[in-house]
Amino acid sequence: SIKISMRARPGYNVSSLALHMGGGGHELAAGFTMHGPLETVVKQVLPRLLAEAAH
Repeated sequence: SIKISMRARPGYNVSSLALHMGGGGHELAAGFTMHGPLETVVKQVLPRLLAEAAH
């Protein structure tokens, strides 16, 4: 499994990405666990991360 932890500066919300991926946390610190090869996880997470960052 691959564990992803995220931290953010005020004004950014990492909890929405974590919740979408089945994890949790709060605006400034959140995380989730995914299963599978790293390449697959990156392909699943990166587009969502970029979309969240654009908002």
